[in-house]
Amino acid sequence: MRTYPNYPADTYPTFRCYLEGIKSRFGAREAIVSFSPRGERFSRTYRQLAEDVQALSEAFRLFLPEGQAAILSENSYGWLITYLALILSGRTAVCLDTEQPEEIVTEMIRHTDCTAVFVSPSFLPLTDSLRRQCPKLQKVLRLSYDEDDSIKALWLKGLTLVREHQSSWSFPDHDGSFTASIVYTSGTTSVSKPVMLSEAGILLNAADSMRLVSIADTMYTSLPFYHTYGLTCSVINILLHGSTLCINGSLKTMLRDLKTFAPENMMAVPLIVEMMHQNIWRTLKNQGQEAKMRNYLKLYRIVRRLGFRPFPAFLKPIRAAFGGRLNMIVCGGAHLSETIGLEMEAFGFQIIQGYGITECSPLISVNRNLDSRVDTVGHVLPGIELRLIQGEIAVRGASVMQGYYKNEALSQEVFDQDWFLTGDLGSLDSRGHLRITGRKKNLIVFKNGKKVSPEEIEQHLIPLPLVKEVMAYGMAASENPDDVRLTVMIYPDPQAAEGMSAYEILEQLQADVDQVNQQLPSYKQIQMIKLRETEFEKTATRKIKRTLMPERRSEA
Repeated sequence: MRTYPNYPADTYPTFRCYLEGIKSRFGAREAIVSFSPRGERFSRTYRQLAEDVQALSEAFRLFLPEGQAAILSENSYGWLITYLALILSGRTAVCLDTEQPEEIVTEMIRHTDCTAVFVSPSFLPLTDSLRRQCPKLQKVLRLSYDEDDSIKALWLKGLTLVREHQSSWSFPDHDGSFTASIVYTSGTTSVSKPVMLSEAGILLNAADSMRLVSIADTMYTSLPFYHTYGLTCSVINILLHGSTLCINGSLKTMLRDLKTFAPENMMAVPLIVEMMHQNIWRTLKNQGQEAKMRNYLKLYRIVRRLGFRPFPAFLKPIRAAFGGRLNMIVCGGAHLSETIGLEMEAFGFQIIQGYGITECSPLISVNRNLDSRVDTVGHVLPGIELRLIQGEIAVRGASVMQGYYKNEALSQEVFDQDWFLTGDLGSLDSRGHLRITGRKKNLIVFKNGKKVSPEEIEQHLIPLPLVKEVMAYGMAASENPDDVRLTVMIYPDPQAAEGMSAYEILEQLQADVDQVNQQLPSYKQIQMIKLRETEFEKTATRKIKRTLMPERRSEA
């Protein structure tokens, strides 16, 4: 597909300008929709969103201590307006991963010198411990839906202040270089690091996202706001489009809310797409349509090369399970298997895959609506410069971080002059599509000098019916540290493995792996299979934490 012009997008220097801009453009249009645990619908228009944030920021200016303020909560409307109001009031928002253990959350709050923290009811038991162990912490505020919500009380005070100033702001706006957020990296291969992101950088990244990808009128996301992909790409960017965004805060209600809201587009990580993919195949098998679908896939792969995207009638019930209107899934946070991506397209869902990293606010590249290839992560954003340094992706631009909080030495270590070193390996094709080939720190190194990316090996196994999750690594074969065997550890799909013994599961997996090995050069062939009884521990974007893998040897 030939390149085509970028879509128009407004770039705002500050979040105050951003809110005033979307309020002016989209006023009465529905901005945010969410559903309570009981399924009750809640919504706010663009005008109401902007006014709620203004009122809350006015209250924060008077009643909240200066400095950093942390948010420890599941996705909610309250989370969003608190985040925006903190920045507008001159506070830096520290976005905390709700899945981290208590001691790590406490250390994150202490290390970032937070003077206030907003917690949802599920984290209220941490309050006393936080006050004891975080000496700079002055206030702990409750963030929830009920009448005891501290945010609601502050919002009411802020409304009074706004009325007194006849809806005008009582304080001047700040510069776009202001540190809007401190966001911790997901910690896939190392300890999570506190990344400082500027206000202008986040907003430019959202606008650049809009320039490359056109979004429909309705979007659904269950991605956590405490991660930059879940916030910049799934919220700030979507509101810039003027779309109606449905936010979900619980995996328990994710599919229920998706079907109820019936969006045209959806934001996802590969784990969610893989889950949908498995459910679709299971449904087709139960309906006796599996053979028909496999025959259709052969035809689809042929006509796809000619630019056709047929959608047979027998697949319509598949789309109905996700609300009936879903036609595009924007996927990021990790790599999606090319096989799964192609099959999801055959099911009727266009897959737009992108690539980013927390330190870049986060998006670096993304496929486009009319120029999408599931085997790549698309085109580099207009505001990002990219080059390859010995195969490693290096970038620079306004969206790149200001540094790691209170760690100047580490900040300098990840820069080559003004180029940020992502740690990811990649390549660019002749049409400008970026392909990620692996993670530099993950490379498995054999004694003959050959190197293998574990991600590449994992992509061959993920489509297998019995595989729910998989990790490839180098397992020591002797006392010689250079003598390793390419090993995969697999968590079998509980439904696909139902009624099978561990021996039967391993026997079937070995047969499947033998077929995969026939397609691979000898040094990339899998030598050992190990089973695990539980899922792998994951990061905020549902990536497996490789630091927890025993007996693994990688290139330093």
